[in-house]
Amino acid sequence: MPHKNILLIDDDENVRSTLVAILLQAGYRVVSARFVCNAIESLRDNRFDLVLMDLKMRDKEGFALLSNLHIVYPDIPVMVLTSHSDMDIAKEAKHLGAREYFFKPVDPNLLLGQIKEILSEPETFNYINLNNN
Repeated sequence: MPHKNILLIDDDENVRSTLVAILLQAGYRVVSARFVCNAIESLRDNRFDLVLMDLKMRDKEGFALLSNLHIVYPDIPVMVLTSHSDMDIAKEAKHLGAREYFFKPVDPNLLLGQIKEILSEPETFNYINLNNN
């Protein structure tokens, strides 16, 4: 099975480095970004199978990124992590396209189990018929 590529976006260095280590140990390829602008560059330059992101970051653009991810990259599942245990935020994240929502600190086994489940779903492809017949 080919390695899956995950983009991790979190402005907290400790969280980011811990999650990178967990994901790498589980066999995933990981690109991490501290800021939304870095994440956007990574999305332009790479193909990702999943985005794992914090919503409330110092640059305050997490919700905007989530909304745009759902529009620009609709086939990339997004999982949200946050330290803010506000159910309204969770509902808004789901409304903006997040597949899953986890509160920090997250149980690594729970997180990895959900990642594995999402990444094992069959891919869907949209075919365009270019023939006018």
